[in-house]
Amino acid sequence: DADHIGYNRNFTIVDPGEQRTLMKRILKSLNLDPKKWNERTILGTISNAKNDLIDEVAYAAQAGDMYTQIVAKCYEAYQKELRQSEAVDFDDLIMLTLRLFDQHPDVLTYYQQKFQYIHV
Repeated sequence: DADHIGYNRNFTIVDPGEQRTLMKRILKSLNLDPKKWNERTILGTISNAKNDLIDEVAYAAQAGDMYTQIVAKCYEAYQKELRQSEAVDFDDLIMLTLRLFDQHPDVLTYYQQKFQYIHV
């Protein structure tokens, strides 16, 4: 049902190693010093945002200090790269599933009737 929220049914899931490689590339493209801006730390902040159901647009809107502004730029670039690659990370699986169910009650109803529990 990924097509309901704009994803190809054959999307891929990036693993932590692929995430770090992608973030290193993003940091380089934004001319950020990798010694000052650690890809694991930034990915951790993005993960926390996703687990709080905060997408890149909402995160950027609330970014106040320099760190959150830098993370917002990285988050936006990260999501753009994932979308272009028809990929998601593990945190997206939860956030996008909740978005799917929220935006498409018919899909939620289908899965509620099919399964007693859904573990993502």
